[in-house]
Amino acid sequence: MTIVVFIYLFGEKNAKISSRIYTVIALAFIFLGTLMSNDLVWELTDAFNYLMVIPNAMALFALTGMVKASLGEVEKKNKVKQNSAGESEDGKTA
Repeated sequence: MTIVVFIYLFGEKNAKISSRIYTVIALAFIFLGTLMSNDLVWELTDAFNYLMVIPNAMALFALTGMVKASLGEVEKKNKVKQNSAGESEDGKTA
């Protein structure tokens, strides 16, 4: 029961616009969960957790370009740092 309350509070904190709708849906699922068998409740919980992969995967694909750009910038900065560190060790001025 503790995890249900935690998930509810986490969702309510992050659903600022539709807080009342979220509350009603959460209460409905909690009530329905009391009427179902344990096995069915756990199967539905697993199914909904698996469904969370879809928006996460879409976000990863949408952010791929930004990640590549950021990685390129970091690699350039690291290359510049390595070059200046390598020249200093050889006795040359940077």
